[in-house]
Amino acid sequence: MHRDHNEVLDRRRQWSFSLRESDGCWAWHMASPAGTVTSSPCHFKTLDECIADATKHGYVIYEDKERRRPDFPGWDD
Repeated sequence: MHRDHNEVLDRRRQWSFSLRESDGCWAWHMASPAGTVTSSPCHFKTLDECIADATKHGYVIYEDKERRRPDFPGWDD
């Protein structure tokens, strides 16, 4: 079965990290493919602490060689 590459849906969660400038604390945010956003239940003093908590909630740090990339022609161009 051949699918049009434009019809492939991204089902991954999108993660972001934000710094609150007033006190230098960090928070994580995760957007689901459906558009709902979940944020960390509290703020963290360091980005490392924030990332550690995010991993408990499903955040994965991929090494460059482990990143999933489709085998589409021209993907890395």
